[in-house]
Amino acid sequence: MSTQNKTRAMVEVSLLIALISVLTIIGNYIPVLTFITFFLPTPFIILGKRHGMYYITWAIIIWAMITMSFIGPVQAIFLSILMGGTAIIMAYLMKKDASAGQIIAGGALIYLIGLVMSIQLSSIVMGVDVITQINQMLEQSMNMQMSMYETLGMETTQIDEFRKMIELGMQMFMMMIPGIIIISCTTLPLMNYALTCKILKKLGYETKALPPLKYVRLPKTFVMGTFLIIGLTMLTRYFNFANYQSLVINVFLIFYIVYFVQGIGVMSYFFDVLKIRKLMKILIYMLILLSGKGVFILATLGFMDCFMDFRKLKIRN
Repeated sequence: MSTQNKTRAMVEVSLLIALISVLTIIGNYIPVLTFITFFLPTPFIILGKRHGMYYITWAIIIWAMITMSFIGPVQAIFLSILMGGTAIIMAYLMKKDASAGQIIAGGALIYLIGLVMSIQLSSIVMGVDVITQINQMLEQSMNMQMSMYETLGMETTQIDEFRKMIELGMQMFMMMIPGIIIISCTTLPLMNYALTCKILKKLGYETKALPPLKYVRLPKTFVMGTFLIIGLTMLTRYFNFANYQSLVINVFLIFYIVYFVQGIGVMSYFFDVLKIRKLMKILIYMLILLSGKGVFILATLGFMDCFMDFRKLKIRN
C-alpha cells in the first residue's frame, strides 16, 4: 500500500472510530435508540473489506478504549467481544470471497460464542447471573401489574387468575431463552450483512448479496431434517432428560420461526405478482404480526411450500 493510500486509510479509520464511538454512547444512554448498537458491526465490516484486517483490528481496539470511559469498562469489553468479534470474522470471510451463507454462519457462530463468554464474564466479574436477573425483572413487572389491578378495584379471584396466566407466560419465556439466543445470533449477522452489501454496492464494490426473500426457498432435505430433529427430541423423553420440556419448546420455536420467514417470502412473492401497493403490504404485514393465527398460518404456508413449491421457483430458475 502506497503512502497516500495509507494516509487515506488512517483518516477513514479515525473518522469511523469517532462516528462509531458516538453511536455507541447514544445507543447506551438513549433507550429508544438502543437498536443502533445492533448495527455496530456494519461499519467495521466495511472498513475490513476496504482496507484489510490490520485496520479493522486496531479500529475495534481503539473504539473499545474510547467507549470505556463513557459506558464503563465491563460493558465496553462485552460490546467489543460481541460486535467487534462478529465484524472481524465476517470481514475476514468477505475478504476470502466466501459465500453469503458462510459469512452469516461465521458471524452467527462468533456472536454466539461471544454472548456465552459475556454471560460467563458478567457472572464472574460482576457476580450477576443474567438469567436470574431476567427472571427477577419479570417478577417485578408482574408484581407492579398486580398492584395496579388491586388499585383499580379488581376482584381477588380475577387477580389470582391473571397472576397464574402471567406466571405461566414467564415460565414459557424463561424456557425459550436458548431458542431466542440462537435466533438472535443468526438475525444480527444477517441484518448487518444485508446492510453492508447495500453500502458497499453504493461505494462500487462487488458483493455476494442475499437474494430477495421472495425468491428464498428451503430445500426438501430441510423438511426431512426437521422431522428427524423433532423425532430425536421427542425420544429424549424416554431417557429421563432433565430439560426435556425446555428442549422441545426451543426446537419447535426455532423451526416455527424458520418456516414463518419462508411463509413471508411466499406472501411477498404473490404480493408482487398481484401488484399490491406498498402501503397495503405494510398494513397486511402488521395485521399478521399482531395476530397469533396469522403467524401460525404463515408458518404453515412456509412449511407446505417446501413440498408444493407454490412460487414454482425451480421452473423459474
